[in-house]
Amino acid sequence: MIGTASLSFDHASAQVEGMVQHGTAFARVEDVINAARFSDHHKAALWLLAWSLREPSLQRREARLMAGAFATDDESGPARQPSGVGESHGQLNPVATSRRKRPHIRRR
Repeated sequence: MIGTASLSFDHASAQVEGMVQHGTAFARVEDVINAARFSDHHKAALWLLAWSLREPSLQRREARLMAGAFATDDESGPARQPSGVGESHGQLNPVATSRRKRPHIRRR
C-alpha cells in the first residue's frame, strides 16, 4: 500500500485488516495508512477500520487517555469572546443579549 496509487481502496482495506489481525503494531498500521496515496477521507476511513478491529479494552484505554487529555485542555479554557458576540459571522448571541440590562423607560 505504501506509495502506490494503483491500489484499490478495497485492497487497502483488506491489507489494513490483515495487519491488525496479525498483530502489527498500531503505530506501524498508521504509518502505512499515512504513506498511502489516498485522499484524507479515505485515510480516515482506513484508520477507523483499523481502530475498530482493535481489542475493545485497548480502544477503551486509549479513548480514556484522549478524553483526559481533552479535559485538561478544557480546564485552561478557550479564549473568551466579548459578551454578546456569537461564534460565527459576528452575529449577536441571543442568550448573551437577553442578559444585558435594558434601559428603563419612564412612562408618563
